[in-house]
Amino acid sequence: MFKKIIKKLKENKGEFYIDFSLSLFIIFIIIGFVLELYPIYAKKNDLNTFANEIARTVGIYGQVGAEVEQRIETLKKSLNVDPIIEYDKNKVNLDEEFTVTVSEAYTVDLGSFFTYKINLKSKASGIGEVYWK
Repeated sequence: MFKKIIKKLKENKGEFYIDFSLSLFIIFIIIGFVLELYPIYAKKNDLNTFANEIARTVGIYGQVGAEVEQRIETLKKSLNVDPIIEYDKNKVNLDEEFTVTVSEAYTVDLGSFFTYKINLKSKASGIGEVYWK
């Protein structure tokens, strides 16, 4: 492959320089686009982590209480997110399934000419580990 490129560079026609510069321009645009979209992936990953941690905490304590609220505040600070949290059940009995849904609006800013708002949503489920009489 490198031999073909070197052979093309040694030619005197000059069309290779146009093809090469256009290809390089397209590659840079693609790289720039990927780098602009990476924060969306990172934010979605943070929301997944947040939902899983909250589901685990609710499962351990069996209810949405002070311990869960304390864990939420800790996660908000460490993950730098402020999502809307929804529970399908506030009190979970032993071996009972529940779901935690977190969502957050994220603004995509592609340069100075395009902004778009995306709603990111993550769900996590768990099983209660506390027996309530």
